[in-house]
Amino acid sequence: MLLASLVLSSYAFNGNHRVLRARPSLQASVWFSDPERIKDRSHVLAAPSIESALQQDSSRFILSCKGTVCAQSTADGETVRGLFFSCATSPAVWWNDELTEVAWIGQKSGRDFFVLDISDWDDAEKLLANLGDACDDGQIFVRAPVREYGDRMVSSEEAALYATANGLALFHRSHPFCSKCGNPTVAAKAGGCRRCTSATCKTSVYPRIDSAAIMLVTSACGEFALLGRKRVWPTGRWSTLAGFAEVGETLEECVVREVFEEAGVCTDLSSVQFVASQPWPFPRSLMVGFVVKALAADSSKESPVLPSINVDTNELEDVQWFSREYVRQRLESATLPSSSDSGLVVDDPKFNIPGPASLARVLISTWAFESSE
Repeated sequence: MLLASLVLSSYAFNGNHRVLRARPSLQASVWFSDPERIKDRSHVLAAPSIESALQQDSSRFILSCKGTVCAQSTADGETVRGLFFSCATSPAVWWNDELTEVAWIGQKSGRDFFVLDISDWDDAEKLLANLGDACDDGQIFVRAPVREYGDRMVSSEEAALYATANGLALFHRSHPFCSKCGNPTVAAKAGGCRRCTSATCKTSVYPRIDSAAIMLVTSACGEFALLGRKRVWPTGRWSTLAGFAEVGETLEECVVREVFEEAGVCTDLSSVQFVASQPWPFPRSLMVGFVVKALAADSSKESPVLPSINVDTNELEDVQWFSREYVRQRLESATLPSSSDSGLVVDDPKFNIPGPASLARVLISTWAFESSE
């Protein structure tokens, strides 16, 4: 599990040097990430074909089909384990005459991991049904987008493999034709990109990464946090605000814009502090976490005056200020299942936050349990 060590950084802004202070000693547990996974694909590219690389005894692959990625779950759904198949143990039915939708995910502990998309196989549904029937006693075959079970996987390393597989599979499914000339594309660089088949075009396209800022907004005094909730969330669920970066803006500017758009609260750009980043399988996002202070509503008064809120109901159902003491007390009373490293918080109908797999929880809990500045 990646531990993000924060360092002091500075950058030039409008000709003036401004320091983005990082909170010392903060260690953020980042899910869907594995820093030990090797990304050098040169040995795979040196193989006669990606099919031959896939059939090595040390190779393992993950199955993807029409937006779902296959895994295995306990009967109660509390934990999920990855299913890593190999050519040596899989029946001949795996192999298709045109094995084109394959992408290399990475290498770890001497094993190469691939994602194999069987969406277009004639016998894909039958194959998946057979897999479900073959599950061990007490296990259930899971076929769903990673976002539905990723935070219940037994380790961040397996979750990282599955998130990468999910993103690569979607990339290849959504780019069958060249956006420049309209000709078909084929997978290239061991599935790391797609290339136009036209001899006069040969345009390459690479997987897109959607960058988003996720931020904990605190009051000017630091003792209150601004949290929002969506209508579809469980009862009592509150979380940090977040939004995707737009063309022509920095992530820090994205923080300020999104908070104002969603909550109508103005924040201090100079107070933005980076915390940690997290790959997020929705299906190809990079969440970049910050804390930022709201501008004081009335600095002339001794007691804190919290800025008024104007909720964008198209985005959120509600946004409220919560005191540090209240959040700390609610989190101290929450319990976690003991059988999973990433277990979900038991939902408190009054107040609960996303599970430990979410960067939002890191932001909220770190603020709640730190001493007042």
